[in-house]
Amino acid sequence: MTATTAATPTAAPALQLCVKTPLVFSPSLSAKAGCRVYLKMESTQPSGSFKIRGIGHVASTLAAEAASKGVRAHLVSSSGGNAGLAATHAARALGLECTIFVPITAKAHVLEKLRADGGDVVVGGRHWAEADATAREFVEKKEGAIYIHPFDHPLVFEGHSRMMNEVIEQMDELQAGKPAAVVCSVGGGGLISGVFTGLKAVAPHVHVVACETTGAASFLASLRSSFSYNPPSVELVRLDKIDSIASTLGAVQVAETSVKLALEHEGGVSSVTMSDAKAIDAAKEFQLDHQYLPEPACAAALVPLYTPSVLRSLFPSLSFSTPGSPPPADAPAVVVVVCGGSTMTLENFVGYENEFEGAERGVVKVFRGGKERVEEEVEA
Repeated sequence: MTATTAATPTAAPALQLCVKTPLVFSPSLSAKAGCRVYLKMESTQPSGSFKIRGIGHVASTLAAEAASKGVRAHLVSSSGGNAGLAATHAARALGLECTIFVPITAKAHVLEKLRADGGDVVVGGRHWAEADATAREFVEKKEGAIYIHPFDHPLVFEGHSRMMNEVIEQMDELQAGKPAAVVCSVGGGGLISGVFTGLKAVAPHVHVVACETTGAASFLASLRSSFSYNPPSVELVRLDKIDSIASTLGAVQVAETSVKLALEHEGGVSSVTMSDAKAIDAAKEFQLDHQYLPEPACAAALVPLYTPSVLRSLFPSLSFSTPGSPPPADAPAVVVVVCGGSTMTLENFVGYENEFEGAERGVVKVFRGGKERVEEEVEA
């Protein structure tokens, strides 16, 4: 590719690419869970979710490389959700143009946000894979175009990993000790790959709990089929379809790196899956406790904290206090990544509440990996 214009990306002076997010102790959740609960509030990122950490890192790194060759980068991504919003924000912060390809199922209010943030939005394709294929074709033809995968790229993992550095630093500042576990939602595997990478560097013995709704549990499917040999044996499983309202968990197959890192993680990994209705219940409780309404994908990570029996199944050797009263200062500490997101509206939430009113909540399923490979159904 021959450059016609030499240009260095110029950052918008008033825009931050991403920020160090608060780590907040939750008295209400701690009392309900019977342990000390800390919330890593990624919902406060400029783009509205953790996605800007990884996508911003990819964008700034590859744009700088392009500029060193005299090429002005043009960011391209394929997401009608949080990854797309992260890409448009990164483009604005770096002073670049951005084109986002989305399927026809993308929500209207998200398209408005993408355009308001300066993105050129191209709508087409029945689902993400078709929109993504069109995005890649565009990159092949567009000079300076940089394709940014929504979740599966080493620089994405690296960008997300810095969150764990912050968590451990913030726990130290609070004199709270090391957490027993980090709990996060899993979609395509970008976030949890960053969690594993970050913890390996700063707190390798911390356990990781991966949360998914039952109809989008592609990480669990691959984790079940893979084994912690030396080297690890990874067998990816592709779901036939996504059957969940948690659309931002909607990857039919996770990134291979996420499963490999899970098998290698010294602190071990567990999986928790639950119904969509349970995720909506957790979202409602969290809104009452913290005045923030998480989208279903984010709320999946809150279900274990609002379900003390699940925590006890995950950590049978830890000592939890009786739910309903403040836990003691030496109670186990659990960090939950409140990953944020922009797909939930009040109208959506009311619709979900009506849809699941009177519906069976079902059991929460716990899978403990490692040599044990214990699977258990927990009554909520």
